Amino acid sequence: MTPEDQQVEFDKQRKRLIDAFLSKAGTLSELEVVREFEQLIYELILAQRGIKNPTKSQSDDTKLWAKEKMAEWNTYKPNLVHSQKALNQIGKGSLEEAIKYLNELESHRKKELSEKQSQNAKQPRTRDQLSQIISYAVKKDPEMNTERLITKLQSIENQGVIIKIDDQYVEYYPYSGDQETIKAAPISGLPSRITRAKKEIN
Repeated sequence: MTPEDQQVEFDKQRKRLIDAFLSKAGTLSELEVVREFEQLIYELILAQRGIKNPTKSQSDDTKLWAKEKMAEWNTYKPNLVHSQKALNQIGKGSLEEAIKYLNELESHRKKELSEKQSQNAKQPRTRDQLSQIISYAVKKDPEMNTERLITKLQSIENQGVIIKIDDQYVEYYPYSGDQETIKAAPISGLPSRITRAKKEIN
């Protein structure tokens, strides 16, 4: 098996393992979730190493290695501190302490989201990047239509704004400098966008 094939196989196993974990996480207690997460990490390491049917020795060595790495992991990134502490405690076997840090992580993430939403609400609204692209395209080509626009958008796909175009949607990053927020504009709405852009010019 080539390295590329091995990566494809690992990606499939990783998705299967994570999906299985997420599908049952909502029905478990906090302690059970942490235990299942520890097991998930162990199984991901086995998958990454290409071990499908580990011997007892391989299993013990992998679990020990995983615990040591989790216990030793350190980061200087402020947004990862709570994650680090939780993994450190899982590695040390202190699952109750890990739960405490995971709860702090959730609280921290909610606070960050609330602050970001508050900041966005205070900022003056500007046209998103897709609207700006359409406006520019119409100025360059006053006879712009939907077919021409789609061709134009396809030409700049994966260049920082347009992510993907299919038969139904244009996926894109609406805000400059923000590559976390993603919007999907219906293809059926492009004619209206073109009309508005033409009105702005005239």
